[in-house]
Amino acid sequence: MTEAASVKIENLSELADVTHKCTSQELLTDIRISQARTEETIINLSNFVQELSGKFESLIQSGHKCYQDEQVRRNTAAIEYLKEEVHRWQGQRKWEDRLWNIGQAVLVAVIVALVLWFMKGGQII
Repeated sequence: MTEAASVKIENLSELADVTHKCTSQELLTDIRISQARTEETIINLSNFVQELSGKFESLIQSGHKCYQDEQVRRNTAAIEYLKEEVHRWQGQRKWEDRLWNIGQAVLVAVIVALVLWFMKGGQII
């Protein structure tokens, strides 16, 4: 045997105000403000990129001439000249060093021969 019981709540509107206070509205407002700032930043960045692209395109179309080409050519010619000079000096110096080394070897041989001659009893006239 079950008896039916009924509950009657008369002040339901007052009970809802006491038990629940919605705080998601403030959070949602903060999120919307942040989203608006982000959108503004993206729009500004997009405008800047378009402006930069336009400037770059106009620079290309204006036929930019590099004024350093002549200096690059002069530097290249100077480097080539210096390379040729180094090769010329290295080639000439190589033979000079060889001749000097041969001369030193001959001089040492003559000195050794004189010392040996004196050690064997040779006399100076």
